[in-house]
Amino acid sequence: MKQPKRVEFGENFPGVRGKVLESISVADAEGSERDGLYIHIRFKDKTELNFWMSSRVVIEEADLGDWKSGNFVPKRIYMASPEIEEVHAQDAEFERISRKLDREKKQKPKNGKVMTQQAINWIHDYLDYIVQPHEAQKFLKRLPAAMRGLEELREQLP
Repeated sequence: MKQPKRVEFGENFPGVRGKVLESISVADAEGSERDGLYIHIRFKDKTELNFWMSSRVVIEEADLGDWKSGNFVPKRIYMASPEIEEVHAQDAEFERISRKLDREKKQKPKNGKVMTQQAINWIHDYLDYIVQPHEAQKFLKRLPAAMRGLEELREQLP
């Protein structure tokens, strides 16, 4: 039978060996920005070795999709993390604007100013940028290509 390797105390934490222990405390991280458990090891020389431990399993998204076309086509989303919901919301907004843009192209250009103003508002609300009408029109012209890029990014999400 193999003998376990002997670990010298202080080997994993240089600078700790030989210090005189003053106290050990354990604290729940509740109420702080982090989850988990803290272990504070205080020494007589007013130094401290801290451990922050946490454990979690996170389901980022649970969805049902169709692969018949060779690509994943979502049919139903059962649950999603806030980050994934944000992506879906932005994706849906891009889709809505893209459909309006397609309809606008087919119709007479009377709605151009309204669509431009909607794009200005959307860019400000979701992307936190203030743009001029000509910049919003550029955005709307580039939107179809951006949709393809967004779809590729969405497919890479866990």
